[in-house]
Amino acid sequence: MSTGEDGGDDNKVPKIFEIIFYIIAISIILIFVISILVIAYVLIIFIPTTYLFPPTPSPHFTLHGAKLHAFNLTTTTLTSTFQITISTRNTYMGYAFHFDKLEVYASYRKQQITLPTTIPPSYLGSPEFTIWSPFLNGTDVLLSPDLAMFLGQDETAGMMLIDVEVIGELSLKQQFDITHRTKLKVKCPGYVMFGNKNGSEVVVDWAAFEKPFVDGCRVEVSKLKKPVKKKVVNDEDSSLEQNSNIEDCCMKRKGRKFAPI
Repeated sequence: MSTGEDGGDDNKVPKIFEIIFYIIAISIILIFVISILVIAYVLIIFIPTTYLFPPTPSPHFTLHGAKLHAFNLTTTTLTSTFQITISTRNTYMGYAFHFDKLEVYASYRKQQITLPTTIPPSYLGSPEFTIWSPFLNGTDVLLSPDLAMFLGQDETAGMMLIDVEVIGELSLKQQFDITHRTKLKVKCPGYVMFGNKNGSEVVVDWAAFEKPFVDGCRVEVSKLKKPVKKKVVNDEDSSLEQNSNIEDCCMKRKGRKFAPI
């Protein structure tokens, strides 16, 4: 009887070690999972997402001022001409920008009030800046009654808020290789201060851009959609294909047997 009891005790010892091993393994796995969760929480809460997922580099735009040459408002139309001064700066080391297509225009309350003015293609290295001074013209631009009323109120008050918008395509280069081709959209708000009329010219003061409640230029970049490649068929190829189809049709007709009547 003593021998059987000793054998039972010997079988219990490996089971105890096995239970201890499973407890230690499960504890290590739990500690590992909890540590990963804590690190992820710290990264999300205390580290900005810009460090984890850096945005696509884009140039910095600044609207410096403008001179209004004409402003004629009626109940249904607006005619305006002014020259703006806008600059762009590259603050990214090791990157260069190439402006492929750029157009600039002015808008008021989300409605375009001038025609787009094309800016020639240009290259912006690092660190460099470029200044443009295009003219923006709008002749007899149709306005809704509400928009014309708001413009009349702003003209009477001597100040109006407009948006200078820039749209186009941008190529990002790194070490002489084009890494990104993006769509560029820039929106620069600013207050136009009306002054006294000097003949047909309206004197305007753009120092109001320095007011703190006017935001700076907002720059947005997005990926360009790849154009769908269309198969180009030459006239010769199309004529040959038509002739081959006609020959096949004729051969089928010659080989067809007709039953006697």
